[in-house]
Amino acid sequence: MPDPRLAQADALLRARQPLAAKAILDGVLAGTGPGRGDRRIALLLRSRAFEDQRQLPPAIADLRAALALEPRDPKAYNTLGILLADSGDADGAVGAFRQATALDPKYIRGWNNLGLALQGENRVGEAIAAFREAVARAPQFAQAQWNLALALLLDRQFDEGWRHYEARLAVPQFLPTQRSHRLPRWDGVVRPGVRLVLVTEQGLGDALQFIRFAAPLADAGVTVLVSTQAPLRRLLATAPGVTAVFGPDDPPPAADAELPLLSLPGVLKIGDDVPPAPYL
Repeated sequence: MPDPRLAQADALLRARQPLAAKAILDGVLAGTGPGRGDRRIALLLRSRAFEDQRQLPPAIADLRAALALEPRDPKAYNTLGILLADSGDADGAVGAFRQATALDPKYIRGWNNLGLALQGENRVGEAIAAFREAVARAPQFAQAQWNLALALLLDRQFDEGWRHYEARLAVPQFLPTQRSHRLPRWDGVVRPGVRLVLVTEQGLGDALQFIRFAAPLADAGVTVLVSTQAPLRRLLATAPGVTAVFGPDDPPPAADAELPLLSLPGVLKIGDDVPPAPYL
């Protein structure tokens, strides 16, 4: 029967009380009674307590000790990889994530984290392969598709990269800040006279970077209207190619179609031919 103190410590960790949890776990581990299973669980829990206090070396040591007791735990290897990456041990992190995915080839978070660790080391080709493994096993895992997109774009594989870039719209932290105007999504066909609403997304910096694509649209005869948050209205109104800018509280102007701003390069099939900066 498991030591009841383990459940108590787990509850304290969930309640964000790592010091109290660690005190209990210290007692469990200091005793002569815990069996192999209880000792392993206590080490995993105490590693969490150390991690919650940002004490990475003892958190890593406890995880390694737990893995010595049960070396077939892919989730523990994944957590070890995260802690090693946070501590600056990139090679160790890659090794831990590889071990996690070797133990469980269906472990999509292990593949995704392996890709991130490899990309952080500028091993882009290997990162792409890892992200592909995650996406192949879980096509609905938008975060992995997003990471694959960034790696592909970094590798200048623009067509596929921009396609996967659309996955950002399913990642909660990347949802557009502006509401949709219930217009048809623009199909990318440039028709002179079409009135197009570009809807800005997450960060202000992204809007400033991607608004450069308004100019070639305007040169082709598209009337470019921009829906954005209040802090950017005056600045984006100065961008070449922009006809009008409106905010969330303004009545939207008449338009034919709309598009999230960061989807524009993919629709336009942008590769190396990026409009030059400065553009504001």
